[in-house]
Amino acid sequence: MENLAQSLDNAVTLAVPNASELLCIQNVGAHRNRARASAGGRHMQLHNTASGKLTLALLPDQYPLSVVLPRMRRRTPHTLTAAQLTDELVRIREQGYATEVEEFRVGYLAVAVPVRGSDGVYLGALSVVAPTAGSNVPRILVALTGASQTVTSRLTLFEAYRAPR
Repeated sequence: MENLAQSLDNAVTLAVPNASELLCIQNVGAHRNRARASAGGRHMQLHNTASGKLTLALLPDQYPLSVVLPRMRRRTPHTLTAAQLTDELVRIREQGYATEVEEFRVGYLAVAVPVRGSDGVYLGALSVVAPTAGSNVPRILVALTGASQTVTSRLTLFEAYRAPR
């Protein structure tokens, strides 16, 4: 994550599902710009963050929209409405990653990709938070995807060593 933050010069977060919420467990690189991604150990919004929307899209049974939608609050003028969010989750499932542009904080965007276990199960979201101006989403997405694949490879190796012999 630190290498990713350095190469993109932006904040990187790792968030995992935690009961009915999303928990940011790691945040690096926030000192490099003003993005100030969620601090480690903090709960993240589901409906207006890239990591949250990715989690909603990939774990619909754990995070039913019937529970999420009534709790939605517009944080910025760009925060999606309930109807827009429903369509957005379909798009996220199809493309395999999530974005948000000024939905959580004006002037910033985020891109999130899944982190999966060796069995392909969704474990969490790796995301980059960057200033909207000058950000290159395709470049961020390529870097994030590579980092996620590295994490999955390392988890697979770790699981192999933990397996009883």
